Amino acid sequence: MTAPDPSRERRSRSVATRYYLYRSLDPRGFAFPIFVLFLLSRGLSFTEIVSLSALQAVLTVAGEIPTGYVGDRIGRRNSIIVSRALAFVHLLGMVVAQSYPEFLAVWSLWALSLAFASGSEDAWLYDALGGTLATERFTGISGRGTAIGQWSMALTMVVGAGLYILDPRYPFLASAVFAVAGIVVVASLPGPRVAEETTPDIRVVLQVVRDAFAGRSLRSFVIYAGFFLGVTSAMEEFIQPVAVDAFEASLTTLPFGLPPEIGLGVLYATFAGVGAFGSFYAGDLVDRFGLGRTVFVIPILTGVVLAAPAVVAVIAVPSFFVMKGSRAAMKPIISGHLNDHIPSAGRATVLSAAAMVFALLRTPLHLFGGVVADAWSPLTAVIGFGVLFLLVSGVLYLTEPPVSKESRSTSVRSSGSPK
Repeated sequence: MTAPDPSRERRSRSVATRYYLYRSLDPRGFAFPIFVLFLLSRGLSFTEIVSLSALQAVLTVAGEIPTGYVGDRIGRRNSIIVSRALAFVHLLGMVVAQSYPEFLAVWSLWALSLAFASGSEDAWLYDALGGTLATERFTGISGRGTAIGQWSMALTMVVGAGLYILDPRYPFLASAVFAVAGIVVVASLPGPRVAEETTPDIRVVLQVVRDAFAGRSLRSFVIYAGFFLGVTSAMEEFIQPVAVDAFEASLTTLPFGLPPEIGLGVLYATFAGVGAFGSFYAGDLVDRFGLGRTVFVIPILTGVVLAAPAVVAVIAVPSFFVMKGSRAAMKPIISGHLNDHIPSAGRATVLSAAAMVFALLRTPLHLFGGVVADAWSPLTAVIGFGVLFLLVSGVLYLTEPPVSKESRSTSVRSSGSPK
């Protein structure tokens, strides 16, 4: 048995420590619970707000290949630095933007930031660990980093809600500080080698994608999964206004009169915990109930719960917890099933194609929700999403079931998760 190399052990610990620090500096937490309220206060309609998310989805997917190419040229570490720099400019832009066209420009920077970061963090960490250390410790270090990031966001969400009460611009300024601190941390690390792989021929790429989606079941599964992820993503814009209405009827009646924004901070912090719980037990659900039952029950139950406020309005806010937990559980399950049906040689290409399908489904759902919310109410949009998902799911299961009877229980993989 070969004795461990002390210098490599020190390098591993150093990389892991600074990686954990980087993940703890996620700039999204401060502003995430209040960004819809902020945009509404700037005079934007729900239709305009959801169009920003639709723009983000389109630009993020469209930018994946170009930014990936740039990342290969400049290195993964530098790609992450560019991502955080774009996030910094975006956050400052949110402070000064006043009109819808200005917010469109600012949101485009955020989409580019996400595109540059997509895949770069994991690729950089693997290269930074190097060799056998990457094989032995990557999964553990990456998993702990994700957990640290989730709990950091839970804390900053609560703080961000308090900052919003003091001044609506403060959460974005706090996020900008985190973005700069993240740049400093990443810049302190050694840059991994720049990839020198040749670009595959476009005909080969198209053939790989065509072969992967030739089976009806996988094609139906991608549509079903994409629709579920699209509905739960489009729901995000309506959590804040629906929750604020509920909080104004409850929190403000307390003797100490808590403002609704504090309730939002606590709510989103709890969402982070529910999401972590759902992700952690996703594999156990598949092992216990099988892939087919899990993929059927979780999304369908979510659709029923989202539609339920049409009958019992008081469960609107609890339905968001079900949505958050089910989305977190389904993402690794979706990824695992896709990976099990994709040949190793074309894995990244086919996953990117699936991500593009998800984005194409997500974009019109965001726009649909905004129109419904403006015409009726945000709660009506939530109910509409639940009903719409149940109808589409029913059609798919009657015509082309997303999971065939031949499919076995799949183990959940940690890589290649859908957007």
